[in-house]
Amino acid sequence: MKTLALTPTPAASKPRAPKRATLSTGTFAPVSATRSLLADSIERRMAILNSADMLTTDQSAELVGMTRVGIVDRIKRGAAIGLIGPKRGFKLPKWQFEPQMWQVLPRIIAALGTVEGWAIYSFMETAHGALNGQTPRRAVEQGRIDEVLGLAAAHSI
Repeated sequence: MKTLALTPTPAASKPRAPKRATLSTGTFAPVSATRSLLADSIERRMAILNSADMLTTDQSAELVGMTRVGIVDRIKRGAAIGLIGPKRGFKLPKWQFEPQMWQVLPRIIAALGTVEGWAIYSFMETAHGALNGQTPRRAVEQGRIDEVLGLAAAHSI
C-alpha cells in the first residue's frame, strides 16, 4: 500500500490569495445599459406594430380571401409571419402577401426552424453580407430565393 508524504512542497507552502468573485467588465453590460436596450427594443417593436404596412388578422384574411382562423392557422404552422404585441392578436407585415413572397415564405420559415414571428421578421428585414448587404426580403423580391433559403438554413434557430 502506498502512503502519501505529508511534507509540503515548495509550491504548496506558499500562501494562496483568497479567490474573489470578480466580473470582467467586458462580460456583462451594466444594468442601465440593459434597461436602455430593452426600452429601445420595446419602442422599436411598437413602432413596427403600429406602422401603416402592418395588418390585423382580419385585414390579412380579407386581402387573401381567407378567414381570420385560416390566417392564424398559417401563422401557427409556419406559413406566415405573425407578430405578437401587447394587445391580443397578431399583426402581419403586408409585404408577405405579395405572390412570390407568399409562395416562398413557408420554405424560408421551415429553413429557419422557428415559427416565432419576431425572429422570422428580424431575419427577413436584416441586411446580410451574404446577400451583398441586402435584406432577405429584398433578395426574394429580386428572385434570389435559393440564396435566401441557404442563408435561412445557415441561421436556423
